[in-house]
Amino acid sequence: MKFFISLLLIILILLISGGLYWFGWRPEQIRRECYVYAREEAEKQIKKFYGTNVYNIASGLGEEVILEESLGPIYNSCLRARGINK
Repeated sequence: MKFFISLLLIILILLISGGLYWFGWRPEQIRRECYVYAREEAEKQIKKFYGTNVYNIASGLGEEVILEESLGPIYNSCLRARGINK
């Protein structure tokens, strides 16, 4: 009986740990990686389109607005490619 309870407890701990990894830590890591990737890609696209760095753009919108508008689609496609639908 002790063996059965110990085995059940070990299985329960493994299931909880796996769930925390799969539904908590893993998605957060993917979101971080996708944000970094999307920001780099958006800056590359802006530099290619405007011919200058995103921080040198003289615009009434401001650098962060332009960057965030470019960032969204890239970020969302990265999330979908890695299995997180947003």
